[in-house]
Amino acid sequence: MYCRPWNTGLHSTDRAVASRIRKLLNALSCVNDNVINGTLPKDVEAFRYSMIVKLRAEGWTVEIGPGPAYRLRVRAPKHSTR
Repeated sequence: MYCRPWNTGLHSTDRAVASRIRKLLNALSCVNDNVINGTLPKDVEAFRYSMIVKLRAEGWTVEIGPGPAYRLRVRAPKHSTR
C-alpha cells in the first residue's frame, strides 16, 4: 500500500488527503530549472513523477485539466475507505 486515507476525522477523509496531495504535487512542480540551477529540479521531478505513478497504480486519479492555467486534479480511489 502506498497511500490510503485513514478516514477517521475531517482531516483524514479521502477528499482532505487528495487536497493535500494535490497541493504537494503543485509545490513540487514549482521547483524547476527556472528558479534553481543544479540537479535538484531533476531529482524533484523524478520524485513527483514516481508519486503520480504509484498513486495511479493504487487507483487514484491524477490528471491535469485543460486550459492555459494548468489545474491538477487528484481524487482518491473508491475503495479507499477503511
